[in-house]
Amino acid sequence: LVVEYARDLHEKEAKEKASEITPDNGKTYITVIGSRSITDNPEAVAMFRSYVEALNALNSKSVDIVMRSGGAAGADTIADEAFRGEKEIILPFQPKGRALRDEEIVYSHDAEAENTVRRLHPIGNRIVTEDKYKTTKPYLERDVIEVIGPVGKDGMREPASSIVIGWTEPNREGITMHTEFRD
Repeated sequence: LVVEYARDLHEKEAKEKASEITPDNGKTYITVIGSRSITDNPEAVAMFRSYVEALNALNSKSVDIVMRSGGAAGADTIADEAFRGEKEIILPFQPKGRALRDEEIVYSHDAEAENTVRRLHPIGNRIVTEDKYKTTKPYLERDVIEVIGPVGKDGMREPASSIVIGWTEPNREGITMHTEFRD
């Protein structure tokens, strides 16, 4: 698990950093994205939970944190269960057989998210245009929306996330998703 910044960050430094990245509405948005396979890696689960506990500690120290995730099994579920603050769960579809929970947001097509997938994903243009990717595209868009912020009911985009906490299995080159702080 590759993580930049967090483990040894002192509480005072973390609070100062959070105040630097807080949007005008006084909230700090943090996105949690991860793999379903995290549950197969106890060390990764423990580290992921420690990050969420750090968010809880900051939240209790008057840093108003909103955690965004996609609500999927694995890393999202670990974070959702452990975080004790405001949440935004970004969903590409209405859940089948149940009503939305208060923190769940179902988005419709988002042109900015689609363009980001098109621009950044190795086969982004194919994902956006080819039918065989029609089940993948909404989930990639959802991941982008978690970071750039969803469009609210008023038609305005919510603030972007300042911090992305993520975990994936290493790929063939040993590269894994890592935590990033945005300026």
